[in-house]
Amino acid sequence: MKYVEKESGRISGIEGENILHARMPDTWEVNKNISPVIRERKVIMPLQHNHYADRAIFNPGIVEHEGKMHILARVIGSVDKGKYISHLLHGVEVNEREFHFDPKPILDLTPREDPRIVKIGDEYLIPHTVVRGKRVEVGLASTKDFVEYEDHGIILPHFGESSFNKDVVILPERVKDKVAMFIRIKPGIQVVYFESIDEIKELGKEPKLRDEFWSRYIENYKSDWRRFTVLDPRMSEMRELEERWNFKLVEYAQRKLLTENMELHPEVNKIWYGSGPTPIKTEHGWLCFPHRGQFLAKFKEGKGDFLNENLKLYVILATLHELDDPTQLKGIYPIPILIPNPNFPLDTEIPSPYTRDAIPYVHFCTGAIRRDGNNPEIVLAIGINDIFTNFARVSQKALIDGMKRI
Repeated sequence: MKYVEKESGRISGIEGENILHARMPDTWEVNKNISPVIRERKVIMPLQHNHYADRAIFNPGIVEHEGKMHILARVIGSVDKGKYISHLLHGVEVNEREFHFDPKPILDLTPREDPRIVKIGDEYLIPHTVVRGKRVEVGLASTKDFVEYEDHGIILPHFGESSFNKDVVILPERVKDKVAMFIRIKPGIQVVYFESIDEIKELGKEPKLRDEFWSRYIENYKSDWRRFTVLDPRMSEMRELEERWNFKLVEYAQRKLLTENMELHPEVNKIWYGSGPTPIKTEHGWLCFPHRGQFLAKFKEGKGDFLNENLKLYVILATLHELDDPTQLKGIYPIPILIPNPNFPLDTEIPSPYTRDAIPYVHFCTGAIRRDGNNPEIVLAIGINDIFTNFARVSQKALIDGMKRI
C-alpha cells in the first residue's frame, strides 16, 4: 500500500481505499493523578468504522519519519467475532489534532501486541509480542517506509509464565560497541548484548540457535541476576521507594476497591517491572519509562463485567541509566509519573460499550519521542485500560531535574 499525497500535503488516502482518522482535543490538560511535570490529553478512541479496531486501540509504538509521527497501535476489532485477538495497525499524524489510519493491519493476522519502534540505520525495527494459543513470544518486524514490512520471526521463545516473553526494546545506539536489548524476566528488566542487528534477526531464522542462546542466558542470569539487571524491585536502590509506594497503593486498594464483591488480592505484595518505550538518549543518560505492575484486588466470584477476575494496577515510572552501562541506575522520579485515576468507580471509568474488553487501572507506555527546541519535550503514547490511547508531554529538563539521584 502507498500513500496518496494531495497538494496540501495532507495524507488523504491509500490507493482508492478510504482511510480512517481520529481527532483529538485542542488543548493539553493537567490531570491530578500525574506528576506536576506532565500534561496529557485523550486522543484516540476505538475506530468505529474499522472492524479491526472498533473495540480497542491502545499500547502504540511511535516514531518520527519524514517529519511526521507514525504510530503502530495494538487494536482489537469485531472482525474477530468476540475473540480477544490483537493486531497492529499503522497510522500517521496529519497535524497536531488528527491521525489517519490504514484500513488493515500490518503483516499477517497472527495475534500481535504491544509494539515498540526504534530506528537503526535506514530501517525501523519493531519488536512486539506474538500470541499463539498459550504461547507468548517476542517477534521482530522491520520497515523502511511504513508501507512494506518484513517479518523476521520469533526472536525470543516462550519459556514459561515468569520468563521474558514480553516487553522487549532495542536501544537506538550501541552500548559498549554492541547492540543492547532490554528484556523482562519477572520481576525485573534485564539487558542482553549482541554484535549486530543481523545477529538478532538470525535468532528468528534458526530456532535451535535461538533456544540455545536464551537457555545459556537464563543460566547466567540465575547465577548472578544483578549483573544483568537494569531495574528490579529487589535492587537495594529501589527498596525505600518501593516500601513507600507499596504502602500507599495497597492502602488505596483497601479504601477504594474492597466491596462486598471484591477482596484484597492474595499476592498484593507481588510487584514487577517491564520496559516501556524505546529508551531516549540524553546527555545525562538513558531516559526510560518502565511500567510497574502489581496485583490489587480480585472478584470473590466471577469477574464482574470485565475481562479478568484479577485487578492489577499499572503505573508509569521515569528512570535514568548510565549511557555506557544501563545496569547502573543514576536517577528515578520519586513518584510514578502517570497513575490511573482513582476517583472514578469501576462502572464509570471505562466508557460504554467497551467495558467487557477493559482491564481497568492500567497505564502502559510503549511509545516515546523527543521533540527538540528551546525546552525539549518528550511525547509519551500511553495505552489506557487496554481500550484507548492518551498522549502526554513532559519537559525533559523538568523530569531529569526532579529525579532522585542514586
